[in-house]
Amino acid sequence: MNISSSGEGFLGKGRIETLTDGIFAIAMTLLVLDIKVPNIPKGVTQVALELRVFDLWPKFLIYVLSFVILAIFWVSHSIQFHYIRRADRPFFWINVLFTMFVAFVPFSTHLLGEHIGQRFAVIFYGCHLMAIWLCLLLHWHYATSGLRLVDKDMDMNIVSAATRRILIAPVIYLLAIAISFLDTGISIALYAVSVILHILPGRLDRYLASSRNIGSQ
Repeated sequence: MNISSSGEGFLGKGRIETLTDGIFAIAMTLLVLDIKVPNIPKGVTQVALELRVFDLWPKFLIYVLSFVILAIFWVSHSIQFHYIRRADRPFFWINVLFTMFVAFVPFSTHLLGEHIGQRFAVIFYGCHLMAIWLCLLLHWHYATSGLRLVDKDMDMNIVSAATRRILIAPVIYLLAIAISFLDTGISIALYAVSVILHILPGRLDRYLASSRNIGSQ
């Protein structure tokens, strides 16, 4: 049985979005389960409790970083589906690969939170996130190549601008992985920098805004 090429129907565009949203919601919720309340005997001083909570700062840091990164992935995926009109079987399985890596984020987050100073944990985290971005790139390339799953009159400037924006993070991750052999702290800082760059409005956002203004005139 083939997947419907329309936006609705058996495993159509709407059902793919629903499945993806559910996986994101579960992955983002599971992140907080890595942060356990300190088990402190009764009668300990307030200072001791404060110190035990403060010791959790690496986990708090990586939790926030991973949560925001997942939010960025969700926004990027949603923007793609704003332009994608149809779905077919290969596109569905590309999306499954993408969500499989998304669902694995709580593990790599836990690994980095527990071993924040270890090079392997830093590299594993970066490689994992890079794999998600590359799946998102494949997702976008497949849908827009030959205007396969988008409108036939879609502006190719949007396609190229979105592609460049997707590639920002993988390039930074490669740099962070290389630097991890010298200083893992700088690598984690670079992961955070990639988050900031994706939160701030970029060329794609300005282009889309100008396109809407022109279209409304």
